[in-house]
Amino acid sequence: MPLFSRRYPGRPPVAFTFSHATNGAFSMTLRTDSARALWVSWGDGSALEKWNVTASDTVVSHTYPSAASKVVIVSGAPRWITKLDLGAMVVFGLDVSGLMGLTYLQATGIGNTITGSVAALTSLTYLYVLGNNTLSGSVAGLTSLITLTVFGINTLSGSVAGLTGLTFLAVFGNNTLSGSVTALTGLTNLEVLGSNTLSGSV
Repeated sequence: MPLFSRRYPGRPPVAFTFSHATNGAFSMTLRTDSARALWVSWGDGSALEKWNVTASDTVVSHTYPSAASKVVIVSGAPRWITKLDLGAMVVFGLDVSGLMGLTYLQATGIGNTITGSVAALTSLTYLYVLGNNTLSGSVAGLTSLITLTVFGINTLSGSVAGLTGLTFLAVFGNNTLSGSVTALTGLTNLEVLGSNTLSGSV
């Protein structure tokens, strides 16, 4: 049985798998328009749930009461996902590269494998991912960021000097962040490990 029944030519779906050992909640905000609806589907083969999202800003959420592994598919334009909060669920196979409308991503499951370049995600204000992630790309253009917390074997690069809205910066992995932190006067937390060449004082 297919997990969704409508495809849009030239607009590949976003698909990923999440699992959890106990109860867990999934929440996603989608932005669409009257011309193009989105199908959101998730299930494990035995149970399938599906929404046809037509409102401009729609929150799709669900809580699973017991251990499960679910596949989530969003058809239509992936850039229309604006908020994705997966909490402590473990997420597999989520490539964030094309989610250009994303403003908020939280995935704190320690087994996550989130991939892709963040360079084009210029609307991001909150990025908090833990696990064995391999995020890449320059952060220099992410000037809307308030929180940047990334654990894993990531290879983020670029200068942080222009990210003056940052209040929380914690990056672990093989990153090569650069630039002065002197202008980041709102920082309340700074933890950076890796091959970085940050300079300046806070």
